Amino acid sequence: MTMRRAMAVLCVGLTSAVMGCSTGPQEIGGVLGSPTGVSYATTLETGDRIVVQGGLSLISGAGYPITVDWILGEGSAHDVIATGWSYYWGVGVRAKFMSDNALDDEFGVRVPAGLIKNSEPAFEGLFFVEAAPGWDLAGPQFTLDFAMGMRWPF
Repeated sequence: MTMRRAMAVLCVGLTSAVMGCSTGPQEIGGVLGSPTGVSYATTLETGDRIVVQGGLSLISGAGYPITVDWILGEGSAHDVIATGWSYYWGVGVRAKFMSDNALDDEFGVRVPAGLIKNSEPAFEGLFFVEAAPGWDLAGPQFTLDFAMGMRWPF
């Protein structure tokens, strides 16, 4: 099995497992940056949040990234509370499949951190801005993803 196929199987397996284990609130929406595409979040029975994002990469080189993040911490800083924003951070994995050459594919770990705002009462939805430094294990090299988007509960 090629490395590309193994990474694809791992990413699809992680995504399926997350969606199958979800018993709490779920959100779906769009994300712009790296990746640009679909963003899905769910809260597990334990209260842990899992976020899966995937699509195209408009920054940091062309390709098809997918990320799976486990959100370990969420909260509000005193200055942030007045504005309605809260913060989050976590750990995750990242795979980026290049369209031209399997040798350029990336697979690694990342540490997402961001701000999230609940848009109620204007409308039901969550706006987020995120940065995620990481390490590409196939490279090896440092990676940095930026994204912003909106998710709606369903």
